[in-house]
Amino acid sequence: MTLVQTNQKARRGHTRTATLGLEAVDGAPSLTSTSLAQTGGIALSDAKERSDELSKWALTLVLVGSFMVVLDFSIVNVALPSIHRALGFGGDSVQWVVRAYAITFGGLLILGGRIADTWGRRLLFIVGLLVFAVSSLAAGLTSDAITLVAARALQGIGAAIVAPASLSLITARFAEGPRRTRALGLYGATASIGFVAGQVLGGVLVEYTSWRW
Repeated sequence: MTLVQTNQKARRGHTRTATLGLEAVDGAPSLTSTSLAQTGGIALSDAKERSDELSKWALTLVLVGSFMVVLDFSIVNVALPSIHRALGFGGDSVQWVVRAYAITFGGLLILGGRIADTWGRRLLFIVGLLVFAVSSLAAGLTSDAITLVAARALQGIGAAIVAPASLSLITARFAEGPRRTRALGLYGATASIGFVAGQVLGGVLVEYTSWRW
Protein backbone atom coordinates (compact mmCIF):
# COMPACT_ATOMS: atom_id res chain seq x y z
CA MET A 1 0.00 0.00 0.00
CA THR A 2 2.82 2.35 0.75
CA LEU A 3 4.49 1.51 -2.58
CA VAL A 4 1.28 2.35 -4.48
CA GLN A 5 0.94 5.70 -2.72
CA THR A 6 4.59 6.48 -3.43
CA ASN A 7 4.11 5.76 -7.16
CA GLN A 8 1.00 7.94 -7.29
CA LYS A 9 2.84 10.85 -5.65
CA ALA A 10 5.75 10.44 -8.04
CA ARG A 11 3.38 10.51 -11.03
CA ARG A 12 1.65 13.62 -9.66
CA GLY A 13 5.06 15.29 -9.23
CA HIS A 14 6.05 14.49 -12.81
CA THR A 15 2.70 15.79 -14.08
CA ARG A 16 3.11 19.07 -12.14
CA THR A 17 6.68 19.47 -13.43
CA ALA A 18 5.54 18.88 -17.03
CA THR A 19 2.71 21.37 -16.57
CA LEU A 20 5.09 24.02 -15.25
CA GLY A 21 7.43 23.28 -18.16
CA LEU A 22 4.62 23.79 -20.65
CA GLU A 23 3.63 27.02 -18.97
CA ALA A 24 7.21 28.23 -19.20
CA VAL A 25 7.36 27.27 -22.87
CA ASP A 26 3.99 28.89 -23.51
CA GLY A 27 5.19 32.10 -21.84
CA ALA A 28 8.37 32.27 -23.88
CA PRO A 29 6.74 33.26 -27.23
CA SER A 30 4.85 36.04 -25.52
CA LEU A 31 8.06 37.43 -24.07
CA THR A 32 9.89 36.97 -27.40
CA SER A 33 7.11 38.69 -29.35
CA THR A 34 7.22 41.68 -27.01
CA SER A 35 10.99 41.94 -27.37
CA LEU A 36 10.77 41.70 -31.15
CA ALA A 37 8.07 44.36 -31.24
CA GLN A 38 10.20 46.69 -29.14
CA THR A 39 13.29 45.99 -31.27
CA GLY A 40 11.32 46.54 -34.46
CA GLY A 41 9.97 49.83 -33.17
CA ILE A 42 13.48 51.04 -32.36
CA ALA A 43 14.75 49.96 -35.79
CA LEU A 44 11.91 51.77 -37.56
CA SER A 45 12.57 54.89 -35.51
CA ASP A 46 16.29 54.80 -36.38
CA ALA A 47 15.49 54.25 -40.06
CA LYS A 48 13.11 57.22 -40.06
CA GLU A 49 15.77 59.45 -38.45
CA ARG A 50 18.34 58.37 -41.05
CA SER A 51 15.82 59.01 -43.85
CA ASP A 52 15.10 62.49 -42.49
CA GLU A 53 18.82 63.20 -42.25
CA LEU A 54 19.39 62.06 -45.84
CA SER A 55 16.48 64.20 -46.97
CA LYS A 56 18.07 67.24 -45.32
CA TRP A 57 21.41 66.64 -47.02
CA ALA A 58 19.72 65.99 -50.37
CA LEU A 59 17.70 69.19 -50.07
CA THR A 60 20.82 71.18 -49.16
CA LEU A 61 22.67 69.88 -52.22
CA VAL A 62 19.70 70.60 -54.48
CA LEU A 63 19.38 74.14 -53.14
CA VAL A 64 23.09 74.82 -53.63
CA GLY A 65 22.89 73.55 -57.22
CA SER A 66 19.87 75.69 -58.08
CA PHE A 67 21.49 78.70 -56.39
CA MET A 68 24.62 78.38 -58.55
CA VAL A 69 22.58 77.97 -61.75
CA VAL A 70 20.69 81.24 -61.21
CA LEU A 71 23.71 83.05 -59.74
CA ASP A 72 25.81 82.35 -62.82
CA PHE A 73 23.14 83.82 -65.07
CA SER A 74 23.24 87.24 -63.43
CA ILE A 75 26.78 87.49 -62.11
CA VAL A 76 28.33 87.88 -65.57
CA ASN A 77 26.35 90.99 -66.46
CA VAL A 78 28.41 93.16 -64.14
CA ALA A 79 31.67 91.73 -65.49
CA LEU A 80 30.94 92.34 -69.19
CA PRO A 81 33.00 95.58 -69.50
CA SER A 82 36.02 93.90 -67.92
CA ILE A 83 35.61 90.85 -70.16
CA HIS A 84 35.31 93.11 -73.20
CA ARG A 85 38.62 94.79 -72.42
CA ALA A 86 40.47 91.64 -71.39
CA LEU A 87 39.56 89.39 -74.32
CA GLY A 88 39.15 91.98 -77.07
CA PHE A 89 35.52 91.44 -78.04
CA GLY A 90 34.49 93.58 -80.99
CA GLY A 91 31.50 95.91 -80.75
CA ASP A 92 28.54 94.38 -78.94
CA SER A 93 29.73 90.80 -79.43
CA VAL A 94 30.54 90.57 -75.73
CA GLN A 95 26.81 90.16 -75.16
CA TRP A 96 27.18 86.63 -76.48
CA VAL A 97 28.77 85.74 -73.16
CA VAL A 98 25.30 86.17 -71.67
CA ARG A 99 23.31 85.04 -74.70
CA ALA A 100 25.14 81.73 -75.08
CA TYR A 101 24.21 80.74 -71.54
CA ALA A 102 20.62 81.96 -71.83
CA ILE A 103 19.96 80.24 -75.18
CA THR A 104 21.23 76.80 -74.19
CA PHE A 105 19.70 77.03 -70.72
CA GLY A 106 16.25 78.09 -71.87
CA GLY A 107 16.26 76.04 -75.06
CA LEU A 108 17.23 72.72 -73.45
CA LEU A 109 15.30 73.06 -70.18
CA ILE A 110 12.35 70.86 -71.23
CA LEU A 111 14.66 68.31 -72.84
CA GLY A 112 16.74 68.18 -69.65
CA GLY A 113 13.62 67.44 -67.61
CA ARG A 114 12.58 64.69 -70.01
CA ILE A 115 16.01 63.05 -69.89
CA ALA A 116 16.03 63.27 -66.09
CA ASP A 117 12.68 61.45 -65.92
CA THR A 118 13.93 58.77 -68.31
CA TRP A 119 17.49 58.11 -67.10
CA GLY A 120 17.10 59.00 -63.44
CA ARG A 121 16.93 62.30 -61.59
CA ARG A 122 19.89 61.69 -59.27
CA LEU A 123 22.20 60.58 -62.09
CA LEU A 124 21.29 63.54 -64.29
CA PHE A 125 21.62 65.96 -61.37
CA ILE A 126 25.19 64.77 -60.73
CA VAL A 127 26.03 64.83 -64.46
CA GLY A 128 24.62 68.34 -64.77
CA LEU A 129 26.69 69.56 -61.81
CA LEU A 130 29.86 68.06 -63.31
CA VAL A 131 29.19 69.66 -66.71
CA PHE A 132 28.47 72.98 -65.03
CA ALA A 133 31.63 72.82 -62.87
CA VAL A 134 33.97 71.82 -65.72
CA SER A 135 32.60 74.50 -68.06
CA SER A 136 32.88 77.12 -65.29
CA LEU A 137 36.54 76.21 -64.82
CA ALA A 138 37.14 76.41 -68.57
CA ALA A 139 35.45 79.82 -68.75
CA GLY A 140 37.57 81.17 -65.91
CA LEU A 141 40.87 79.93 -67.39
CA THR A 142 40.35 80.85 -71.04
CA SER A 143 42.11 83.74 -72.75
CA ASP A 144 40.10 83.52 -75.98
CA ALA A 145 36.74 85.12 -76.69
CA ILE A 146 35.34 82.24 -78.74
CA THR A 147 36.37 79.68 -76.12
CA LEU A 148 34.64 81.76 -73.44
CA VAL A 149 31.39 81.86 -75.42
CA ALA A 150 31.60 78.08 -76.00
CA ALA A 151 32.23 77.46 -72.30
CA ARG A 152 29.25 79.63 -71.40
CA ALA A 153 27.08 77.65 -73.81
CA LEU A 154 28.25 74.45 -72.14
CA GLN A 155 27.42 75.98 -68.77
CA GLY A 156 23.89 76.57 -70.01
CA ILE A 157 23.61 72.89 -70.97
CA GLY A 158 24.68 71.86 -67.47
CA ALA A 159 22.19 74.30 -65.95
CA ALA A 160 19.41 72.95 -68.20
CA ILE A 161 20.07 69.51 -66.70
CA VAL A 162 20.46 70.61 -63.07
CA ALA A 163 17.37 72.82 -62.83
CA PRO A 164 14.62 70.31 -63.77
CA ALA A 165 16.43 67.41 -62.09
CA SER A 166 16.67 69.32 -58.81
CA LEU A 167 12.98 70.19 -58.84
CA SER A 168 12.07 66.58 -59.62
CA LEU A 169 14.26 65.36 -56.75
CA ILE A 170 12.34 67.55 -54.32
CA THR A 171 8.95 66.29 -55.45
CA ALA A 172 10.16 62.68 -55.41
CA ARG A 173 12.07 62.83 -52.12
CA PHE A 174 9.40 64.58 -50.07
CA ALA A 175 5.89 63.20 -49.74
CA GLU A 176 2.99 65.51 -50.44
CA GLY A 177 2.28 67.67 -47.43
CA PRO A 178 3.89 70.40 -45.31
CA ARG A 179 7.45 69.11 -45.81
CA ARG A 180 7.20 69.22 -49.60
CA THR A 181 5.60 72.66 -49.46
CA ARG A 182 8.43 73.91 -47.24
CA ALA A 183 11.06 72.39 -49.55
CA LEU A 184 9.49 73.98 -52.64
CA GLY A 185 9.33 77.31 -50.84
CA LEU A 186 13.04 77.08 -50.02
CA TYR A 187 13.76 76.19 -53.64
CA GLY A 188 11.95 79.27 -54.94
CA ALA A 189 13.52 81.53 -52.33
CA THR A 190 17.00 80.23 -53.13
CA ALA A 191 16.55 80.93 -56.83
CA SER A 192 15.39 84.48 -56.11
CA ILE A 193 18.29 85.12 -53.75
CA GLY A 194 20.74 83.72 -56.31
CA PHE A 195 19.58 86.13 -59.00
CA VAL A 196 19.93 89.16 -56.71
CA ALA A 197 23.19 87.94 -55.19
CA GLY A 198 24.69 87.61 -58.67
CA GLN A 199 24.55 91.36 -59.21
CA VAL A 200 26.14 92.09 -55.84
CA LEU A 201 28.82 89.40 -55.93
CA GLY A 202 29.65 90.24 -59.52
CA GLY A 203 30.43 93.81 -58.57
CA VAL A 204 32.51 92.76 -55.56
CA LEU A 205 34.54 90.22 -57.53
CA VAL A 206 35.23 92.59 -60.43
CA GLU A 207 36.19 95.40 -58.07
CA TYR A 208 38.53 93.48 -55.76
CA THR A 209 39.66 90.41 -57.69
CA SER A 210 39.02 89.59 -61.37
CA TRP A 211 36.15 88.73 -63.68
CA ARG A 212 37.59 85.22 -63.98
CA TRP A 213 36.28 84.38 -60.51
